[in-house]
Amino acid sequence: MERLNRIERLKKNLKAYDFMERLHGMRWENLDDTDRFYLKNYGIYQIGLRSDRFMLRLRLDGGRLEAEKAKTIAETALSEKLKILLTARAQIELHNIPPKRIFPLWKKLNGEGIETFQTLTDNFRALTTDPLDGISPDSRIECFPILQEIRKTFIGMSEWMGTIPRKFNTAVIGTQVPSFNPWGNDLLFALADKNGRWGFNIYLGGKNSETAGNADIFCFPEDVCGLFGAIASVYGKYGPRGSRSKTRLFHMIEKTGMENIRIMIENEYGSGLATAGRLRMGSSAEYRDPFHIDRYGNRGEIHPEIMLRISRRAGKENVPLRLSPNQEILFIRSGERTSSIRPNAILL
Repeated sequence: MERLNRIERLKKNLKAYDFMERLHGMRWENLDDTDRFYLKNYGIYQIGLRSDRFMLRLRLDGGRLEAEKAKTIAETALSEKLKILLTARAQIELHNIPPKRIFPLWKKLNGEGIETFQTLTDNFRALTTDPLDGISPDSRIECFPILQEIRKTFIGMSEWMGTIPRKFNTAVIGTQVPSFNPWGNDLLFALADKNGRWGFNIYLGGKNSETAGNADIFCFPEDVCGLFGAIASVYGKYGPRGSRSKTRLFHMIEKTGMENIRIMIENEYGSGLATAGRLRMGSSAEYRDPFHIDRYGNRGEIHPEIMLRISRRAGKENVPLRLSPNQEILFIRSGERTSSIRPNAILL
């Protein structure tokens, strides 16, 4: 039996979800390593272990950024003199928060529907999809409703907050030519077709420079949330919890083998799984903007005043704002938008 690492021993002593009760009485100027771990489950990070500055990571699954939320974030950054960074998972971080302001800001933003839960440490990080999901001519399945179902089922729940062995990145791609490379995700649902219907092939074990491998599983859009849960359960029950450097899903697959992982997923899911269909998700190298798009972000940073202007313009013109894994805010200016084919539609 492997020896649990320090973080796993912490998890056994106190559930990350139960730590929420301690937030109100935290001594923010004097945190220890245990506090720092638990706070990450709530999107709170002490930068470089400096006691005088914090970062707050905001959860915006699918990169969808409503104009009103963008306005709230920008105004908050301006009034608090904070830095805004755009991340490689199409999320937003607020930096340079002093200790006395971190809890009030955390409470304010979450209270206004800008969530921060499970954006750091051993969690289902931001759920990603193509930035033009549902509006690109290449969109065959609109994935945002699927991401919302996963978020509603697994985010903010005691049994899933900080309980898996390591971070778990997921992408669900329903466009034929994505605008970014999604193959580095722990779990990738990639556009595919089988028997005349659109769906997804499942790929597992991506990380950093490692490409996710073919799990030989095909599913329809309505099955994604259930399969996500089965895969997450297998990883949570049987994933490695020893050395922190070898606890990703990749390491479990490396040790157990993809064929055996597939059997475990099928057993957890409770019914037979279809074999992979024909992959229809192409290379991001072939991507070309289908619309006129204004892109904002300088190496991942955007000035709060610029973000405020973008939010006002988006609200006035009623156009979508999308966050990109390329660390940009996309403002879609003009061009006909092709209606997406509804999930589970007959293949055309």
